[in-house]
Amino acid sequence: MTLLQSHPPNADSFSLDVIGAVIPRANPGVNHVTVKIPDDKPTLDSIPRPKRKQYVVRSVRTIGKRKKTDADNIRRERDRAIQARHRKTQATLLVRLEKDIANLQEDVHKVDVRRQDICTDTPILLDLWFAAMEYFRFFQVGFNTPPPGLLAFLDRIIAPDVTDGPICGADTLVKNWAMLSLSFEDITVQLERLDRAGDDLLVATTTTSITIRSETLRRVFPHLLGHDDISLATKLQDQRIVMRSSVRFDWDSSTRRIVRMLSQSDMLTPILHLLGNVQDVSRVFDEALVTPEFRLRSM
Repeated sequence: MTLLQSHPPNADSFSLDVIGAVIPRANPGVNHVTVKIPDDKPTLDSIPRPKRKQYVVRSVRTIGKRKKTDADNIRRERDRAIQARHRKTQATLLVRLEKDIANLQEDVHKVDVRRQDICTDTPILLDLWFAAMEYFRFFQVGFNTPPPGLLAFLDRIIAPDVTDGPICGADTLVKNWAMLSLSFEDITVQLERLDRAGDDLLVATTTTSITIRSETLRRVFPHLLGHDDISLATKLQDQRIVMRSSVRFDWDSSTRRIVRMLSQSDMLTPILHLLGNVQDVSRVFDEALVTPEFRLRSM
């Protein structure tokens, strides 16, 4: 067959549009069935899926909840412990405060009782306290000559025949103190307290301090400068001796003067601490011009 025979002569007059517009003829022998396709097409979300097992997830959630519960319990226990300690501290402070208040009330009561006693004994007790305070104002340090105002004080407050142990007379009292001041350097008397021991009696607690110099050894302990006891003198020289002391004041309410005194100092104890044995202490005081009570023998 030639090329001209394979294509009709009018093939060029046919187009795709003409062919597409041709309506096919019906075939009477074929039954047609109409199938309606629903508009709502199934989606992936509408397709039922098999349920997944939740064992692992539920287990993890349970552990998490349990941990949170344990943490809450621990926090609550800690808060309760803190509150308990706080309440205990407050209770302790309250007890201490109540005790302090009770002590303060007791002190106030004591002061009030003492004030009433002072008011009852006025002016006797006030005069006695004033006299004792004035005495230590003048005799708190050593002196070679009487300080200003001392003689006027003696005339007004101290009885002319006042006694202080073996010492008798106000003038002798002043001379004895001046002699002690000359023999011992840097004498100081510190008043610690005053106590009422009776209606007309006061007891002063004091601390007396002295320094033993070479002049003290020559005047008061000359027997220690010999060859046998020179070691004791060396131990005593330049030592500061601190003694516990007391002075008792007896008051005469009729004359409003101090009529009797008793001065005592413990010189023995500090010397014993310094030397370390009783034998050396005995050698120091045997021929000394001062007694273990800090009194000059010559007086």
